[in-house]
Amino acid sequence: MQVRENPFAGIQLPTRRNLTSRLSLYHFPLLSLIFVTHNGSLQDVVRTSILSREWRYKWVTIPNIVFDFQLPFDLQGTLKFKTTVYQVLLLHTGPTVKFTLGISGFSSCPDINHWILFLSKNNVQEFTLTISLGTAHVLPSHLFTFLQLRRLHLSNCVLEPPPTFKGLSRLVGLELVNVTVVPERFAWLISNSPQLEQLECVGITEFDYLEIDCPRLKIFTFCGIFKSICFKHTPLEEISLRCLFRLLNYSHEEGKTSDVIMFSNCQPVIEKLELDGKLLELLGVDNVLKRLPCILGHLKFMDLSSVRFGKIEEISCALCLIRSSPNLQELKILLRKCLHLSLECSRKWTFSSWSFSRFC
Repeated sequence: MQVRENPFAGIQLPTRRNLTSRLSLYHFPLLSLIFVTHNGSLQDVVRTSILSREWRYKWVTIPNIVFDFQLPFDLQGTLKFKTTVYQVLLLHTGPTVKFTLGISGFSSCPDINHWILFLSKNNVQEFTLTISLGTAHVLPSHLFTFLQLRRLHLSNCVLEPPPTFKGLSRLVGLELVNVTVVPERFAWLISNSPQLEQLECVGITEFDYLEIDCPRLKIFTFCGIFKSICFKHTPLEEISLRCLFRLLNYSHEEGKTSDVIMFSNCQPVIEKLELDGKLLELLGVDNVLKRLPCILGHLKFMDLSSVRFGKIEEISCALCLIRSSPNLQELKILLRKCLHLSLECSRKWTFSSWSFSRFC
């Protein structure tokens, strides 16, 4: 049996008699200190300042600042919270790697812009802002000076990159929920983020045409209203497209429905595909081939939601995708308003896993 080394070896712990007067975090291993500062809540970390004089101001060097608790729905609670944020930012020393403001019950206010201005000098790498109440918060231009930013999460905001903005060269992940953007500026932001690997957009501004030109993008999630999306120089591995309520009014006289999703100058290497019935219906309006011109040879997982077996367009498109995926391993179909379902054809399927669900 292997004997583990005692992590407390060489440390003289205080006796019970003088425990109160001698207790200090310097009596604990460094691992414990790291656990408290990086995994404990901000309130817990601040409370540790009573343990010793040496530790009293240690918390001000914590690189991750996270406010994610429930805020009382009254003026006094809001004022107290704002004061706390100002105090933490003013007392904090050293780099701020991560800043999260995700308070439940917090609405837009001018103080947010002051905090962002203060953080713009701290080389923030991950920034999260969630506005849960009221109108969307208009983000200041200071946010676009976060040149070290690697991950950006915004909810219920207005995103307006200034004309002088040159992009976020280190951005890896971008998540936008209920964010208002100018389509042209948004496409420019994406194309000027050369390291971007993951892009998630839920409930953002309606798009007539959206071009995604990103050489490192691997995961793309879009849940909203759009007319056409074109991927250029994009080696996508996972795509999730879902329509909110309706697609933009599409005139079939303007072009083929195959233009809804286009790939330009890139070979699809998609391993995971998620589509909903609304999109399948539109893709299936034109004469659907038995198989796609380009075989989805890398596709292993397919998730089709809100599919109506009574809609021939949706079924035709779904079958076309299945036939075009020879290496498919898992198929998941969520049926909508389906009364009867025959699974006789399942004998010909060789997926390692597949499932059907139904809701009305």
